[in-house]
Amino acid sequence: MSRAFYHEHPETLTLEVEVLEAEPGRVRLSRSPFYTGGGGQLADRGRILSAHGEHCITAFEEVGGRLWHVLADRVELKGTVQAVVDADFRWMMSQLHTGHAHPQRRDFSGIQRGACHGRTDER
Repeated sequence: MSRAFYHEHPETLTLEVEVLEAEPGRVRLSRSPFYTGGGGQLADRGRILSAHGEHCITAFEEVGGRLWHVLADRVELKGTVQAVVDADFRWMMSQLHTGHAHPQRRDFSGIQRGACHGRTDER
């Protein structure tokens, strides 16, 4: 069994990939740089850049062993696209996961969502 791309290449935050399959509002990619969540850690946030614009990823679904990237809009993508991980969010999640988020306090709250990117307020 092969390891997920994000395990083999955690430093890769932007990846040019082929669309394998698409339906309105979701897409399967040839490879994915996104961590899809698990073990108490939140999934990556990010977007897909295509000839049609920027498409925010809202969730990941595994159906029949196939990973789908759920999009905020009901576009049907095809061809080559760029998958872009939200680097700030991944870094923050990795710090929280390892317990190194803040040496004195670890009270993070209120993830506020913008278009594709959220903001986390530290209190």
